[in-house]
Formats: sequence, structure tokens, C-alpha cells
Amino acid sequence: MSAMGYEHRQQDTESAVHEEEEEEDEEVAVPQSFICPISLDVMEDPVTVSTGHTYNRESIQKWFNEGHSNCPLTMQHLQDKILIPNHMLHAIMHNWFSNRIKTWRSSSDLLVMPVKELPPILQATILLSELRKEGLSVKVGVLEKFRSLAQENANIRTSIIDAGAVPLLTSLLVATADGREEQFFASIGTLAVLPLSQEVKRQIGRSKVLQILCSAVSCVNPNTSLYSLEMLVSLAELDEMKILISHKSGTILSLLHLVEDTSFSKLAKESLHLIQSLTSLRSNRHIIIREGAVRVLTDLLSQTKHTKQAEDILTVLETLSHLAEGRAAMVQHPIAIPSIVKMIHRVSERCTKMTISILWTVCKADPEGGGMMAIRGGAMVQVLLVLQCEWSSRVKWKAMEVLKIMQGQVGHCSYNRIMVSSFQEKVPSTIVV
Repeated sequence: MSAMGYEHRQQDTESAVHEEEEEEDEEVAVPQSFICPISLDVMEDPVTVSTGHTYNRESIQKWFNEGHSNCPLTMQHLQDKILIPNHMLHAIMHNWFSNRIKTWRSSSDLLVMPVKELPPILQATILLSELRKEGLSVKVGVLEKFRSLAQENANIRTSIIDAGAVPLLTSLLVATADGREEQFFASIGTLAVLPLSQEVKRQIGRSKVLQILCSAVSCVNPNTSLYSLEMLVSLAELDEMKILISHKSGTILSLLHLVEDTSFSKLAKESLHLIQSLTSLRSNRHIIIREGAVRVLTDLLSQTKHTKQAEDILTVLETLSHLAEGRAAMVQHPIAIPSIVKMIHRVSERCTKMTISILWTVCKADPEGGGMMAIRGGAMVQVLLVLQCEWSSRVKWKAMEVLKIMQGQVGHCSYNRIMVSSFQEKVPSTIVV
């Protein structure tokens, strides 16, 4: 469909709405153009097909999934199945509902109708209107409704954002961060479930909200702490946010404190997830190492009984091992290398691969310190087992290199020479690491 044709269709839509409004009776019926021709319900996400007709996205997508390739209204064959968001109609619907809130709220029919039974766009508009009212006690109740609805329905999350809720929520977050715990929890909980655009995330990073979120990580209320973490994980999808978060005083220490939970609670999972995300930037790794991440993570590694937790910890440690400070911290902490060695063949294939990679990086950089710590941790036997099993040539090559370094530290005993020579023929010598 051409751009001009689409523009004409948008103008026709707007004109049709105005005509329908003039014909409305005193009951304020919803304009027919708001109704999806397929589902016969008010459209939540109006999209236009190549014939110029508009449907609710979910309904037309289901129509296509059933094998149809024609327009449901005209039965005309569609040139393509591209769905163009009908922003004009969406805006008209939003304005239409907004202009009628006062009238509808005075209607006895609306007062007895649960908000959840209304179209999402109207739900968002009504709740946002309530949210702008004075009185924090009122706002807490509305925010709880907001969060509950948003968790159930992706469409209402979009409607909440389109209705302009994010700026209001962030302002409430700042206004209630001074100790009004109930209101603060309601604000941050609602904001945490909304899908934020990159631009909104950047705006949050440049505002007071980011410092508030970082401080709330160590909140006594575990739910508030969890919502703060979820917000930070979302923000950390942008590299510039990773830098800002890592440089907020006390944030890394708070995350490491939460990670130490051996039960691998949701708080611990989100904290480890955020640390893993932050370490993806080299500049952040120095900060994370300085805050004692190697000690905390290797201590936890020696105690954990959760495969996913062990894998995530080794992922972070493998990343930190590429820095001299990270390797030094592993060699200096008495149980760091031994705890890492214990992951070979005891948890998962992924853990074994990362363990061999860490040992190779550490031992290559510090043959004496790293090699001896690996030997004391029982790495000699474990690495030999890796060479005997079906691993990739890359993993075996690294294992062989680690074995050679350890052999150099204990002397060339006949046993080790025999074991090394017997495996060297199986390991390609031309692997590029």
C-alpha cells in the first residue's frame, strides 16, 4: 500500500469517527471504527493491512496463522502480510476515551463495571486520571491496580506507556524516596513491569531515579529490592547505563552481598545476573574486582548446589580472569583456584569448559602461582580426565597446556611424562586460541 493511500485511509478513519460521534445517542456508544471486524471487540492494537482495512493485531495474526492470505472484510487477496500500526486510529481512540471519562464515571453502569472488563486503552486512561489526583493513599491503590493489570496483559502495558504514565511514575518515585515505603514500593513495582524504550532508559540514567534505584537495592523490604534490581537489569541493556550503574557508590558491594545467598533466591539470581551484565564492559571489571568479587564468588562457588548459579559464577570469573587484577585475586585467595577446579566433571559440561579456560588463562599468566594453586586443588587428575574424555580439540589443547605448566612445577616425574606424551598425539598443535 502506497504512503499516499495509507494517508488517505488515515484521513477517512478520522472522518468516520467524527461522523459516528455525531450519531451517538445519550448512551455514548463506542464508535464502530474502534471495533475489530474479526473479534467484534474494541481494538487494543489496531493495524492496517494492504487493502487499507484495520483489525486488531492479535485477531488478524490469528487469521493469517490459520492459513488465510486474504482480507477478512473484502476477501481480496493480500499482496503481503505486512501489518502497519494504525497510530492515527490509536490516538483517536485514546482521545475519545479521555474526553469521556468524566461522563462515563458519572454513569451508574460504569461504576458497577470492573475496570478489568473495559478495553485496555480505557483502563489505562481511567487509572492515569486517578493517579494524578492528590493524596498518596489514593495513589497507592491505583498503582497496585496498575501493576496487577500490567502483569497480566501486554497490551495494557503499552496503553499505560502511551497514556504518559512513565514520567508520572518516575516523579512519584523521586517524591516518595524519602521514607514513605508503601508509596515508594507501589511506584517502583509499577515502573518495573513496564517495557521502557531506550530513550526513556537514558532519561532515567540522567535523572535522580538511577541513584534511587541503586540505593534501593539494599532496601530492607526484599520486594522493593527485587523491583529495583529488575529495573537496573533492564537499564543495563544499554552500555552507557552499565557504566553509570557501576560507578554509583556502594552498588557493587550491595549486589555482592545479595549474591552471597546460597539458597539462590530470586534476589540472588537477579543480583548475579546484573553483575554478569556489568562485567561485559572492560572498564567495569576493574571496579568489580576491587570490590572483592573474586573472593565472594569463589567462596559461593565452593558452597553452591545449583547448576545455574555455578555456571553464572564461572561466567563472571572467566571474564575477570582476562584482567591481571582478576588473576592475581584468584591466586591470592586460598580457596579460589581449588573451588574452581572442583567444577570439572562435577556440575555440567559448560562448567568444565569454563573451568579449563580459567585455569589456562591464570596458569599461562602466572605459571608458578597459578600452577601450584591448581596442583594443590587437585587439578592434575581432573585435567588428565578431561584429556581422556570426548571434548573439543580447543578444550583439550587448553587442558594439555595447563597440564604442561603443572608438570613444570612438580618436576618431570616419569608418570607425568608418560601421560603427557600419550595425549599429545591426540591434540592438534596448530589450534589458534
